[in-house]
Amino acid sequence: MARRRLGQLVLCLGLCDVSQAVEDCSTGAFTYPDVFGAEFVSLSAAPVEDWKLNTTTPEGALIPTSGLSFCNVTLLYHHPGQNDNTNVQVWLPLQGWNERFVGVGGGGFAAGKLNGENLAATVNLGYAASVTDAGHDSQTWSRAPWVLNSQGNFNYPLIYNFATLSIHDMTIIGKAITQQYYGRAPKYSYFNGCSTGGRQGVTSAQRYPEDYDGILAGAPAINLPDLTVSTYWPQSVMDRLGYYPSKCELDAINRLSVEACDALDGVKDGFIADPDACDFDPQTVVGQTVDCGNGTSVRISTQTASIVRAIREGPTGADGKSLWVGTAHGTPFTGALALANTNCSEGGVSNCTGVPFPMAVDWIKNFTRRDPGYDVTKMTLADLETNYYLGRQQLGPIIAANDPDLSRFRALNRKLLTWHGLADECITMRGSRLYYDRVLQVDQNASDYFRHFEAPGVNHCAAGAGAFYPLRALAALTRWVEGGIAPDVLIGYKLPNATTIAADPQASRPVCRYPQVLRYKGGDVGSYGSFGCAARDAKETTGVPAARRRDEL
Repeated sequence: MARRRLGQLVLCLGLCDVSQAVEDCSTGAFTYPDVFGAEFVSLSAAPVEDWKLNTTTPEGALIPTSGLSFCNVTLLYHHPGQNDNTNVQVWLPLQGWNERFVGVGGGGFAAGKLNGENLAATVNLGYAASVTDAGHDSQTWSRAPWVLNSQGNFNYPLIYNFATLSIHDMTIIGKAITQQYYGRAPKYSYFNGCSTGGRQGVTSAQRYPEDYDGILAGAPAINLPDLTVSTYWPQSVMDRLGYYPSKCELDAINRLSVEACDALDGVKDGFIADPDACDFDPQTVVGQTVDCGNGTSVRISTQTASIVRAIREGPTGADGKSLWVGTAHGTPFTGALALANTNCSEGGVSNCTGVPFPMAVDWIKNFTRRDPGYDVTKMTLADLETNYYLGRQQLGPIIAANDPDLSRFRALNRKLLTWHGLADECITMRGSRLYYDRVLQVDQNASDYFRHFEAPGVNHCAAGAGAFYPLRALAALTRWVEGGIAPDVLIGYKLPNATTIAADPQASRPVCRYPQVLRYKGGDVGSYGSFGCAARDAKETTGVPAARRRDEL
C-alpha cells in the first residue's frame, strides 16, 4: 500500500493549511494500521458525495435530505488461523471535522451495520466514525447461524469477535485511519451505541478502558445469556398455558395500566414516569370488554391477566425462584421488537398462535443448545431453566459484559454514561439498574465516572409515542469528558414518533439520573422547568427481585 504523499506537505509548508493538504481520499493515501494479532487483506478508499438513505431513528432523522459527503475507507482483515474475515468502515467528513472520533455500535446479532444509519448519523454531526461487522453478516440482526461451525460445535473466533475483540480492533483501525487522513490524531475518542451497541460500550469500559475517553451506552444488552433467554419468557408462559391472547387484549391491559399509573408523577401525559410506584394488578380488569375496531371486541380473560402478571414479575424456575428480572408497568407487550406477539385469525381476536422474538429463538437453538433443529415451542419449564445455566456456563465469561469492577476505567479518568427507556419492550430496563447497583456496591464513588439515566415512556432505542427521548446524550457526554461538567439530567426531546424529527427545544423534559424519578412541580406542562428530578419514595423498590441481586449475576 502506497504511503501518504508526504511531499505535498513539504510544498505546503508556510503556504497552505496542512490539514487540507493531507486530506487525500484515495486508496494510495493510506497504509495498513498496526493491529495486534491481525493481518490485513485489503484497503480501499474513495470520496462519497450526497449519500442518502431512508432513516428510521431519531438520530438518523437529523441527516439532511441532501445527503452526506465523506471519505469512505473500507478495510478487510483477519486473525491468521481463525477464518474470521472482518470488514471495518471508517467514514471521514470531507469538511467540518470536529477533531473527534466515534466508534459506532451495532444491534441484535449485528456487531455493526456497514453503510448503516448509525454510522451516517454520527458523521453528520462532524465526527470521524467507524463500524465493524465482526466477521459475519452485518445486515441481519435477528439471526445468528454463524455461531456454529457445525451442529454442536461453536465458532469461537466469531463469538469472541462479536463479544469483544472486534470493537477493540475497529477502534485501533478507526483512530489510525483518521490520523492518516487529517494529519493529526483525534483530540478525543468516544463510543456510541444502543442495545448490542450499548453492551459493546460497557464491554469496552470493562476490558479495553484505554480505547475511549467517553462511552455512551443506551439500553445496554448486558447480562446477555440471561437476558436473551428471558426474551422467550412471555412465549414460554403462553406455550405452557396453551393460551395466546390477541394483540388487542394485550394492548388493552397495557393501556389500562398506563391509565392507572400515569398521573403518579403529578401529570397525566400518556406514559408512566415511575413504574415502581405503580401497583396495577391485571386481575382487576378481567372481564372488561375491549373494542378492537372493525366491529370486533374481546373480553379480558383470567388467562391473559395471569400471563401479563408473569411477564411483569419476570422468569422463574420450577421452584418459583427468580431466574431474571421482569419488565416495568407501561412496557408494551406487542410490536416489532416486543416479546409477547401473537398472530390471530377471525378478526384478529381468536385462534391465536405465538410469534416468538426471533433473537430468542436463535439464541436458544444456537448459543445454548448448539442445535439448529431444537424446538423451542416444546420446552418445559425445566428445559427453559436449563437454558439459563447453559448460557451462563458456556458463554457468560465471554459475552455477559457484567463485570462490576471498573477500577481500570476509573484510573484512566474515563467516563461512562448509560441510559435506558423505562418502556423498553425488548431489553428490560431493570437489567441496567441491576448492573449500576452492582458497580456502586464495588465502588460507592462510581458516580464520579459512571452515571445512569432513565427515560419515561421511551421504547427500545426509539422515541415512543409522546415520550421524551435523550437525543443529545452524546453532547452531554462530551461536556463531561472535555469540560468536566458531570450531567445530573439529560434533556429529553419530544418527537412525533421514532421515525421523524421535529424536536422543538421547548418540548423537552428532564431525563433523570437513576435512582431519582421525574416529578411534575407545577406550571405549564409544556415547559421544561415545570418538571424536576426527585428522590425515590422510601417505600418504592428498584423492581429487582432479591434473588437476582447476587454477585454472580
